[in-house]
Amino acid sequence: MISTAVGAATGTDFSRAVSSTLGPVLIVDDDPVNRQILRELCKQAGAGSILEAGDGEQALEMLAETKPDLVLLDIMMPRLNGIETCARIRADDRHTTMPVLIQTALADRRTRAKCFENGASDVVTKPLDLAEMRARVRVHLENQRLIRELEAFRERMDIHLALTAKLMDALLPPQHEIAAAEAATRHTIDVVHRTSEEIGGDLWSLRTHSDGWTLLLLTDAVGHGFAAAMNALRVDAVLRGIADMPPSQLLSELDRRLDALDKGQLTVAVTAIRIEHATGRLDICAAGAPTPLLIGANRIDEVSTGGLPLGSGLFTPRQARLTLESGQALLICSDGWQGGDAVRARSLLDSRASAIRTATASELANWADRTDDDLTLILLRRR
Repeated sequence: MISTAVGAATGTDFSRAVSSTLGPVLIVDDDPVNRQILRELCKQAGAGSILEAGDGEQALEMLAETKPDLVLLDIMMPRLNGIETCARIRADDRHTTMPVLIQTALADRRTRAKCFENGASDVVTKPLDLAEMRARVRVHLENQRLIRELEAFRERMDIHLALTAKLMDALLPPQHEIAAAEAATRHTIDVVHRTSEEIGGDLWSLRTHSDGWTLLLLTDAVGHGFAAAMNALRVDAVLRGIADMPPSQLLSELDRRLDALDKGQLTVAVTAIRIEHATGRLDICAAGAPTPLLIGANRIDEVSTGGLPLGSGLFTPRQARLTLESGQALLICSDGWQGGDAVRARSLLDSRASAIRTATASELANWADRTDDDLTLILLRRR
């Protein structure tokens, strides 16, 4: 029969403190009196339902059909003792994280260590202090409830992330749009777009105008993950209303609108390139973005354009104009490539001078240091 020492707190007082029903408990003990005491204790602790098994073998049969939030396991039982039962429970992948509380009258350190070595979450020594035992049961059940809530939250977040990722992907130019822009501009547009998490803050877009030009935009919103994606979507929504402007005017207007929208709280790096169809001329303006690089047969030059990130209301535009010659390429990227550092980028490209003329955007991306940031890299070449 179970031996107990009742604590100062009564079961009635404890029951009043239980505000909500918790998960089920499985009691495994060959003594029916012990099971009755533990059953009442679990009710007082707020357990949702209580299952009982008379030995380890019966417990394993029950666990094949159900998954309680806590197992109370006696160590001395016929057929299969508590330590062996615990080891068998842990061998089942469904129950690797389910808490198992072992009760034992064997108080020696070796027995307690053996319990933990075989997967016990907690060990209590008989005679039981009921107030302490009740508190331990409550803590384990509360922890399992919190874990379930966290898992449910994670499932909801996974759904939201998947939907947001689909939305972000839908905003990227499809292959037929890229091909149409290449034909119109007589430039190849080679792109690598990667996110460091499920979703990111990089977006790029193409807008071809009937007046004979195509606008290429690369935006990199501040932050990572979901927050960055939301910021990128907000910026894209603003850009869609002003995309007919020349690059310098476009970025100035975007800076003004973002500042009015969030008063400096939403910042974004943008590179805008307008490609004239008839001449192949490129008008380039960048804000807070890595310096565009002009890659030639024998040298690499920084394109003199740039300014503060947009959203502060302090942007001063500086636009560059150039025309790509045969064998030249223009590289623009987000700061996920070489940390956005033009010196590091040039050093890397110089070290691969023999391969740079024919390198693809994917090859360039793979040459660089690995990073945990979003990465978009675009190579323009004149056909």
